[in-house]
Amino acid sequence: MVTSAATDALRALVLVLGCALVTACGPTLQDRDGDGFDGSEDCNDANAKVHPDAAEICDDGIDNDCNLMVDAGDAACAGESGA
Repeated sequence: MVTSAATDALRALVLVLGCALVTACGPTLQDRDGDGFDGSEDCNDANAKVHPDAAEICDDGIDNDCNLMVDAGDAACAGESGA
């Protein structure tokens, strides 16, 4: 006979394992750099200056605003030196 405590423990284990699998397989939902954007939106969640609302900084070689364009390819840098 399965006790209530055993059932509760089994449910807790399933919950923990399920969360671990989702975290391992899906995008992180934590904001690791504290910029207000989690890993599903932030293209560099290790740098607080890089996120979708950031201004593009021309000629730095970084996609600052997460629009998949770096410097010369970014419309925000059109007409800038080196762009």
